[in-house]
Amino acid sequence: MTPIFTREDQNIYFKNLPLRLDYKIWGILLDGHEIVGAAGLKNYRGSLAEYWGYIGEKKYLNQGLGQSLVKVVEEKARNSGIIDLDLKVFANNIRAIKLYQKVGFLIDHYNSTDSYLRMLKQGIQ
Repeated sequence: MTPIFTREDQNIYFKNLPLRLDYKIWGILLDGHEIVGAAGLKNYRGSLAEYWGYIGEKKYLNQGLGQSLVKVVEEKARNSGIIDLDLKVFANNIRAIKLYQKVGFLIDHYNSTDSYLRMLKQGIQ
C-alpha cells in the first residue's frame, strides 16, 4: 500500500525517522545475525496506533514468526500507552488476514476502492 517513491524520497524518509514521534520501527533480527523483516507502529491517534509488520524472507513464512512479531509490537505499544491497534491489509492477502484474526484482530471495514481491509484489536493485553 506504499505509494511509488524515488531513492531520494527513501533517503529523506530514513533520515527523518529518528525525529518522528508518530512512527516507530524495529528490525527483525533472527538468531542474532540475519535481518528478516521489520515491524512497527504508526499513525498514532491518542490510545490507538496502526500496526504494521513485514517478513521479507519467504523461507521464514509459516513458521510462527508473524505471531511472535505481533506480540512483541503489542508489548511495545502497551509500554507506550497504546490500548488499541488497527492495521490495513489487502483483502486478497488471506495468509496475513488469518494471522491477524488468530492474534485477536477483527475485520472492521472493507475499502472496496483500494481493496483492503481495516482490522482492529481493542484492549491489547
